[in-house]
Amino acid sequence: MAISLEQLEGYLLQEDLRYVIDDERIMLSFTMDDYVRPGSGEKSLVLGIRVADDGRYAEIFAPRLYDARRAVDVGRLAELLLHLGFTNRSARFGLDRSDGEVVLTASFEPGDGTVTRQAFIAMLRWLPGFVDFWHPVIDRAIRTGELPGVDRIGGHPEVARMIAQAGGVERFLAVAARGAAGADAKADAKADAKPRRWSGWRGWRSLVPSFFFA
Repeated sequence: MAISLEQLEGYLLQEDLRYVIDDERIMLSFTMDDYVRPGSGEKSLVLGIRVADDGRYAEIFAPRLYDARRAVDVGRLAELLLHLGFTNRSARFGLDRSDGEVVLTASFEPGDGTVTRQAFIAMLRWLPGFVDFWHPVIDRAIRTGELPGVDRIGGHPEVARMIAQAGGVERFLAVAARGAAGADAKADAKADAKPRRWSGWRGWRSLVPSFFFA
């Protein structure tokens, strides 16, 4: 059965969320309270949705979430991103050193099943809240290299093994950045795309992510 982009688009229509179709990806924007998009000064978060592997894999991703080239200590920023991805278990960060792109991805792997509307919409609405909540910490790490309230995690056996296999924290995150979203994901969802429905939904604070595969 798997999942299709058209099915996910149908979920958005049922929720009356606005979006654009851009190069076989659905792109939409959320108004934010704290997060500011790099280079634009806008309090908005762009999210993309795509399907791969014949519908056995789907993901929601935030392209160009941050520009790591602005970080005073990229290694410390990479450590924080790995920490956040490891502890929340619902989304992961990727960091591409070639252009500084930080991408956030939440994936679904239904295999021969599908992704329910409840699971998909819950994650779609949770991600902006996750970004807004951690933005002050990530922004401070970029500007100062400080990780307030975040312990080093290299001593955790599972994390230490993954870091060692990848050849370091930054290389580990680079692998994540080369996922299905990739470093070529566009940060501006309006560019070269025909508008359909565009939204600034803001009710994320009452939602908790959940996964239900049928």
